[in-house]
Parts: sequence; structure tokens; C-alpha cells
Amino acid sequence: MGDAQISERRHRHNLDMAQQVYQDFPKVGHYDTPEAGGTEHWEIALPGMDVFMRRVEYRLFSQLMLNDLQKFDENRMSHLWIAHVNGLGIFPKLPVQLKKYHQHWERNRRIQDAMERAKSEIELMNSYLAKKVPIEFKDGSNTVEGAFAETDEKNVYES
Repeated sequence: MGDAQISERRHRHNLDMAQQVYQDFPKVGHYDTPEAGGTEHWEIALPGMDVFMRRVEYRLFSQLMLNDLQKFDENRMSHLWIAHVNGLGIFPKLPVQLKKYHQHWERNRRIQDAMERAKSEIELMNSYLAKKVPIEFKDGSNTVEGAFAETDEKNVYES
């Protein structure tokens, strides 16, 4: 409870100081507004990380995992990572941040592996359907993909 009170007092103090220092800071008369502590109403360009930059970092992480590390070790990974930092697309990361990257990387690898395993099962299903099911789907084939193909025909139920 004491932490919450200290946090609230600090929040109010920061808002009071911001009103004194910045001329355009809103004076709303109370402290319970989401705009009070935010900068969304100011015309300040906040630095952000471009999606492309993140892709470069993710690609580097994947490269390091596949080529240099057999088992993930956040401290070793941070040493490998720092050798590739250029300040343009790849920025320094703490071991904790690299651990988070690793969690995302593992999840994505599991999804990719599942998709690869499913490809052979879809091919088996297509060959089975080609032998057993004498129907044609919307695209004129008798494959699983054809069952979900889009056509230009008007739906008979739309009238």
C-alpha cells in the first residue's frame, strides 16, 4: 500500500512540475486523466523502431541461433550479438532482451516445423481424395486446396 501511495505522490508531483516547466502542458485540474501524463497531445516526434529494423535484428538472431549456437545461452548470445551491432539496423541488446527474442524464435520455429509436417499430410490427403472422391471443387480440381478456392461465380444464396 505504501508503494502505491508513493507512486501516486510522485505522479502528482511530476504533473505539477510539468505544468510549471512546459507552457503548453494541459492544466486539467485533476490527476485522474489519461492525457495528464502522456505525450499524445504534444507535437513531439518520439523515436520509434521501424519494422524493417526489427526484421534485420530477427534475421541476425536466427542466423546466430542456427549457425553459432547449438543451445541458447543468453550471455554467450549477447557476446555474439555485440559483434554485429552497427547502430543503424542492429542495436545493442541486454541478455534479457535476447531471451525474449529466443522465446519468439522458438515459437516461430515450432510453427514452421508444424507447417512442414502438415505439408506431407495434405499431400497424402490430396492423393487419397484423387483416388476416392470423384467430385470437383470450385477451381475444377479434386484437391484440398481446391475446396477453398475463390471463384467468380455468384453465390446462389445471395439474391
